[in-house]
Amino acid sequence: MDEGFTEVKISNKDDNYINKSYIKFNKSTYNESFAYPDLPYQFTSNEDAIKKITFRILILIFAACGNLLILAILIKNRHQKSRVYMMLFHLIISDLIVAFVTIPIEMSWMISVQWEAGNAACKIMFYVRAFGSYLSSMVGACISLDKYFAVVYPLKFVNAHRRSKIMLGVAWAISIICSIPQSIIFHVEDHLEYPQFIQCGVLISSLGSTTNLRTIYLLNNLLWSPFFDHHILQLQRPLGLWAND
Repeated sequence: MDEGFTEVKISNKDDNYINKSYIKFNKSTYNESFAYPDLPYQFTSNEDAIKKITFRILILIFAACGNLLILAILIKNRHQKSRVYMMLFHLIISDLIVAFVTIPIEMSWMISVQWEAGNAACKIMFYVRAFGSYLSSMVGACISLDKYFAVVYPLKFVNAHRRSKIMLGVAWAISIICSIPQSIIFHVEDHLEYPQFIQCGVLISSLGSTTNLRTIYLLNNLLWSPFFDHHILQLQRPLGLWAND
């Protein structure tokens, strides 16, 4: 050992602490450090994000005013036991979930740009986000099916109210079940090129995304085509034959 120098021994424990402190320091000060490159424009709070937030605020205002007004009318006339009122009530509930849960979460996400609420909140957010959309679509399908039965089978009103309740129950069950994969797939992770950018989502390639969209579109057409064909055949029948069903 040369004169004037003091030997310092660092244990493995101290070395791990130094490495963790260095990484933590660089993550918290990445804008001033050479460890990470600057974030691109789309990963920052920019004018495009402000426009999207403004657009969602307008949607929230119109959705809240319209749905709350109809909800007040339904509550005022709750003594009327109508299938239309019952289905409209469930449709309004699904729309209010989107208006007061999904849209505010998306706006706060756009303001912060990064996801800062943790992994559990990320999974819950995507579940509720999908649930509101699924439920709104399913209740809309129930209303369409109810009108279909009313037009094609106008004389079969005996079990119409019970059938509507069953359809709504199935709609809620399908929405709950179909939303579960959202909470499994999506999670908090770091960006591959910008580790300091933490986001709630899943990294997929553009090819995979395009393939998924094509698959969903194809399956949707295959599943609904028998109903459309049957509906067209029923509409082509003479009106006098409907009474015989």
